[in-house]
Amino acid sequence: MEVWLWIVSSEHKPPYTGARMTTELFWSCLIIIFGRIADVTLGTMRTISVVRGRKHLAVLLGFAEVFIWIFIVAKVVSGLSQNLLLGFSYAGGFAIGNYVGITVDEWLAFGEQATMIISREGKRLVAALRAAGWRLTVIEGYGRDGPTAVLLVVVARRRAAELHRQIEEIDPQCFYTVEDVRLASSLLGRSHRGVGWSSMFAGK
Repeated sequence: MEVWLWIVSSEHKPPYTGARMTTELFWSCLIIIFGRIADVTLGTMRTISVVRGRKHLAVLLGFAEVFIWIFIVAKVVSGLSQNLLLGFSYAGGFAIGNYVGITVDEWLAFGEQATMIISREGKRLVAALRAAGWRLTVIEGYGRDGPTAVLLVVVARRRAAELHRQIEEIDPQCFYTVEDVRLASSLLGRSHRGVGWSSMFAGK
Protein backbone atom coordinates (compact mmCIF):
# COMPACT_ATOMS: atom_id res chain seq x y z
CA MET A 1 0.00 0.00 0.00
CA GLU A 2 2.78 2.39 0.90
CA VAL A 3 5.72 2.75 -1.46
CA TRP A 4 9.07 3.57 0.12
CA LEU A 5 11.60 5.53 -1.89
CA TRP A 6 14.97 5.13 -0.22
CA ILE A 7 17.91 7.14 -1.57
CA VAL A 8 21.22 6.71 0.20
CA SER A 9 24.24 8.81 -0.68
CA SER A 10 27.42 6.89 0.06
CA GLU A 11 29.49 10.09 0.07
CA HIS A 12 27.44 12.00 2.67
CA LYS A 13 26.02 9.16 4.77
CA PRO A 14 26.29 10.06 8.51
CA PRO A 15 27.73 7.44 10.84
CA TYR A 16 25.33 4.98 12.52
CA THR A 17 24.71 6.06 16.13
CA GLY A 18 22.97 2.90 17.37
CA ALA A 19 19.98 2.99 19.70
CA ARG A 20 21.35 5.59 22.15
CA MET A 21 18.46 7.76 23.41
CA THR A 22 18.94 11.54 23.37
CA THR A 23 16.48 14.37 24.00
CA GLU A 24 16.27 15.11 20.28
CA LEU A 25 15.74 11.43 19.47
CA PHE A 26 13.11 11.12 22.21
CA TRP A 27 11.01 13.93 20.75
CA SER A 28 11.52 12.62 17.23
CA CYS A 29 10.18 9.22 18.30
CA LEU A 30 7.16 10.82 19.98
CA ILE A 31 6.39 12.90 16.88
CA ILE A 32 6.61 9.82 14.69
CA ILE A 33 4.46 7.70 17.01
CA PHE A 34 1.67 10.26 17.39
CA GLY A 35 1.89 11.24 13.73
CA ARG A 36 1.47 7.61 12.71
CA ILE A 37 -1.39 7.15 15.16
CA ALA A 38 -3.08 10.18 13.60
CA ASP A 39 -2.64 9.21 9.96
CA VAL A 40 -3.47 5.50 10.45
CA THR A 41 -6.54 6.46 12.49
CA LEU A 42 -7.66 8.69 9.62
CA GLY A 43 -6.83 5.91 7.15
CA THR A 44 -8.87 3.34 9.06
CA MET A 45 -11.85 5.70 9.23
CA ARG A 46 -11.42 6.53 5.53
CA THR A 47 -11.55 2.83 4.60
CA ILE A 48 -14.66 2.33 6.72
CA SER A 49 -16.24 5.41 5.09
CA VAL A 50 -15.53 4.05 1.59
CA VAL A 51 -17.09 0.69 2.46
CA ARG A 52 -20.17 2.42 3.84
CA GLY A 53 -20.53 4.73 0.85
CA ARG A 54 -19.66 8.03 2.57
CA LYS A 55 -17.48 9.32 -0.25
CA HIS A 56 -17.37 13.01 0.77
CA LEU A 57 -16.05 12.13 4.21
CA ALA A 58 -13.60 9.67 2.63
CA VAL A 59 -12.14 12.47 0.47
CA LEU A 60 -11.51 14.74 3.47
CA LEU A 61 -10.02 11.95 5.56
CA GLY A 62 -7.81 10.80 2.69
CA PHE A 63 -6.35 14.27 2.18
CA ALA A 64 -5.55 14.72 5.89
CA GLU A 65 -4.14 11.17 6.12
CA VAL A 66 -1.63 11.58 3.27
CA PHE A 67 -0.70 15.12 4.33
CA ILE A 68 0.43 13.84 7.74
CA TRP A 69 1.98 10.65 6.32
CA ILE A 70 4.32 12.55 3.97
CA PHE A 71 5.98 14.46 6.81
CA ILE A 72 6.27 11.41 9.06
CA VAL A 73 7.84 9.28 6.31
CA ALA A 74 10.28 12.07 5.46
CA LYS A 75 11.38 12.25 9.10
CA VAL A 76 11.85 8.47 9.34
CA VAL A 77 13.68 8.09 6.03
CA SER A 78 16.08 10.93 6.83
CA GLY A 79 17.11 9.44 10.18
CA LEU A 80 16.53 5.69 10.09
CA SER A 81 20.03 4.89 8.86
CA GLN A 82 21.39 6.54 12.04
CA ASN A 83 18.94 5.16 14.59
CA LEU A 84 16.61 2.16 14.35
CA LEU A 85 14.39 3.51 17.14
CA LEU A 86 12.73 5.70 14.51
CA GLY A 87 11.66 2.55 12.66
CA PHE A 88 10.26 0.98 15.83
CA SER A 89 8.38 4.22 16.56
CA TYR A 90 6.93 4.17 13.03
CA ALA A 91 5.76 0.55 13.39
CA GLY A 92 4.38 1.12 16.89
CA GLY A 93 2.38 4.15 15.82
CA PHE A 94 0.97 2.17 12.90
CA ALA A 95 -0.19 -0.67 15.17
CA ILE A 96 -1.79 1.67 17.72
CA GLY A 97 -3.40 3.75 14.98
CA ASN A 98 -5.42 0.79 13.70
CA TYR A 99 -6.91 0.20 17.13
CA VAL A 100 -7.60 3.90 17.71
CA GLY A 101 -9.23 4.28 14.28
CA ILE A 102 -11.71 1.45 14.87
CA THR A 103 -12.42 2.73 18.39
CA VAL A 104 -13.10 6.27 17.13
CA ASP A 105 -15.45 4.97 14.42
CA GLU A 106 -17.39 2.95 17.00
CA TRP A 107 -17.59 5.99 19.27
CA LEU A 108 -18.82 8.34 16.52
CA ALA A 109 -21.23 5.66 15.22
CA PHE A 110 -22.26 7.41 12.01
CA GLY A 111 -24.91 5.83 9.80
CA GLU A 112 -27.50 3.14 10.39
CA GLN A 113 -27.63 -0.61 10.90
CA ALA A 114 -30.24 -3.21 9.97
CA THR A 115 -30.92 -5.96 12.48
CA MET A 116 -32.69 -9.17 11.45
CA ILE A 117 -34.08 -11.23 14.33
CA ILE A 118 -35.35 -14.80 14.14
CA SER A 119 -37.42 -15.81 17.16
CA ARG A 120 -39.88 -18.47 18.24
CA GLU A 121 -41.30 -15.92 20.69
CA GLY A 122 -42.32 -13.58 17.89
CA LYS A 123 -45.54 -12.16 19.33
CA ARG A 124 -44.04 -11.42 22.73
CA LEU A 125 -40.87 -9.96 21.23
CA VAL A 126 -42.77 -7.77 18.74
CA ALA A 127 -45.10 -6.44 21.41
CA ALA A 128 -42.26 -5.63 23.79
CA LEU A 129 -40.10 -3.90 21.15
CA ARG A 130 -42.98 -1.83 19.82
CA ALA A 131 -43.94 -0.86 23.34
CA ALA A 132 -40.35 0.36 23.78
CA GLY A 133 -40.70 2.56 20.70
CA TRP A 134 -38.84 0.53 18.07
CA ARG A 135 -40.20 0.46 14.52
CA LEU A 136 -40.04 -2.97 12.96
CA THR A 137 -41.43 -5.22 10.25
CA VAL A 138 -42.53 -8.81 10.92
CA ILE A 139 -42.36 -11.71 8.46
CA GLU A 140 -43.68 -15.19 9.15
CA GLY A 141 -41.07 -17.91 8.81
CA TYR A 142 -40.68 -21.63 9.33
CA GLY A 143 -37.56 -23.22 10.78
CA ARG A 144 -36.39 -26.71 11.62
CA ASP A 145 -38.40 -26.78 14.85
CA GLY A 146 -41.55 -25.12 13.56
CA PRO A 147 -42.96 -21.61 12.98
CA THR A 148 -40.77 -18.59 13.66
CA ALA A 149 -41.03 -14.83 13.30
CA VAL A 150 -38.49 -12.78 11.34
CA LEU A 151 -38.20 -9.21 12.58
CA LEU A 152 -36.46 -6.45 10.61
CA VAL A 153 -35.35 -3.27 12.41
CA VAL A 154 -33.33 -0.35 11.02
CA VAL A 155 -31.81 1.94 13.67
CA ALA A 156 -29.04 4.49 14.05
CA ARG A 157 -25.70 2.79 14.85
CA ARG A 158 -25.39 4.67 18.13
CA ARG A 159 -28.64 2.99 19.33
CA ALA A 160 -27.94 -0.48 17.95
CA ALA A 161 -26.36 -1.75 21.19
CA GLU A 162 -29.42 -0.62 23.14
CA LEU A 163 -31.70 -2.54 20.76
CA HIS A 164 -29.62 -5.71 20.96
CA ARG A 165 -29.55 -5.56 24.75
CA GLN A 166 -33.35 -5.37 24.88
CA ILE A 167 -33.71 -8.22 22.38
CA GLU A 168 -31.51 -10.50 24.48
CA GLU A 169 -33.39 -9.60 27.66
CA ILE A 170 -36.77 -10.38 26.10
CA ASP A 171 -35.78 -13.53 24.21
CA PRO A 172 -32.32 -14.90 25.11
CA GLN A 173 -32.81 -17.82 22.69
CA CYS A 174 -33.36 -15.69 19.60
CA PHE A 175 -30.90 -15.38 16.73
CA TYR A 176 -30.04 -12.05 15.13
CA THR A 177 -27.64 -10.61 12.58
CA VAL A 178 -26.49 -7.02 11.99
CA GLU A 179 -25.56 -5.30 8.73
CA ASP A 180 -24.50 -1.75 7.91
CA VAL A 181 -26.94 0.25 5.77
CA ARG A 182 -25.21 2.04 2.88
CA LEU A 183 -28.36 3.71 1.55
CA ALA A 184 -31.95 3.97 2.72
CA SER A 185 -34.99 5.66 1.17
CA SER A 186 -36.85 8.40 3.01
CA LEU A 187 -38.89 7.31 6.02
CA LEU A 188 -42.03 9.28 6.95
CA GLY A 189 -40.77 12.23 4.92
CA ARG A 190 -37.31 12.23 6.53
CA SER A 191 -34.38 11.41 4.24
CA HIS A 192 -31.49 9.35 5.57
CA ARG A 193 -29.05 11.07 3.24
CA GLY A 194 -29.09 14.41 5.04
CA VAL A 195 -28.16 17.80 3.62
CA GLY A 196 -25.21 20.15 3.95
CA TRP A 197 -22.41 19.07 6.28
CA SER A 198 -24.43 16.13 7.59
CA SER A 199 -24.35 14.50 4.14
CA MET A 200 -20.57 14.18 4.41
CA PHE A 201 -20.93 11.95 7.45
CA ALA A 202 -24.22 10.20 6.72
CA GLY A 203 -24.11 9.36 3.04
CA LYS A 204 -23.10 10.25 -0.50
